[in-house]
Amino acid sequence: MVRTELPKHQSDLIVERYQSGEGYKIISKALDIWNTVKTVIIKWRKYGTTGTLPRTGRPSKIYEKMRRKLVREASKRPTETLKELQEFLARVRHWLKCLYKTVMQKLPDNLTNNLLECFYCCKTGLS
Repeated sequence: MVRTELPKHQSDLIVERYQSGEGYKIISKALDIWNTVKTVIIKWRKYGTTGTLPRTGRPSKIYEKMRRKLVREASKRPTETLKELQEFLARVRHWLKCLYKTVMQKLPDNLTNNLLECFYCCKTGLS
């Protein structure tokens, strides 16, 4: 389910009706918006605005769709090294450069253990 944001004019209309003394239920029945009226009013009371606020934290380099591609690629070829997975990400998204640790964090444990064994064997020269 895709979440869509209420248009600014609708959020402002909700706040105007709330300021005029109407309650949550009356506003939601009149505008035929059920789940978001209370949320809009709480946000307006807390921050003084109905607009979108900036989010906190740094966005992830590898989004969910890319993570699924990465897991699929690692599952197809279990002997692939972390370096090769980094190169795969760079090929798929030409601007994406990330550390092998970032790649490891996005993979499930069963794939990570196999990759770590290959990684340490390559570093130490063991086969």
